[in-house]
Amino acid sequence: MIDKKVRLIAVLGETADEATILLAKILRSTGFIVSTLNQEEHSCKDALMTASKVCDFIILNASLLKEDILEDFNLETILVLCDVEKVNINFIEKFNNIVLPYSLGKNFSVKEKNMLFYSVNSNEADLIAKNINPQDDKTVFELLGTGVIGRVKLSKSSKLSVELVLAVSSALVAMGVPLAAVLNVINQL
Repeated sequence: MIDKKVRLIAVLGETADEATILLAKILRSTGFIVSTLNQEEHSCKDALMTASKVCDFIILNASLLKEDILEDFNLETILVLCDVEKVNINFIEKFNNIVLPYSLGKNFSVKEKNMLFYSVNSNEADLIAKNINPQDDKTVFELLGTGVIGRVKLSKSSKLSVELVLAVSSALVAMGVPLAAVLNVINQL
């Protein structure tokens, strides 16, 4: 068992690779030691063991976690759902925290989980993209949440979607990274 409390971010969905890259870029820019894992299943446990000794954050595609390998590690875990229509409830129960679109919230009745909802449509979500204004060279919008507000200027050349930025921002805020630090990196992309 590892004593150091490392945070693992597992991303699931069609944009998982893009989310992983953006998460790593933001975390590294804010001074964290980050490892992104893309190992095959047979070596994922070894890679987690090595990374958990030296990193603050481990980021991986959640599809790599086919076994209960997380039980062997002292990790704060978060599952980020990006562009997912459905997910196995047994899989979700492996994680301490879950970040998901507000539209999926009605499909889950997971008890005792920290769930953070994001949305571009619903004011009921924890983090919301408001006043989305597409322009020629960028998309400008505001991120609003309980105690947080920030303005995003998302360059068209970054090829990032508002929803992906919202999911990644939600995950990082849930893991204790200040929204100002997150937005500082996003606004420079």
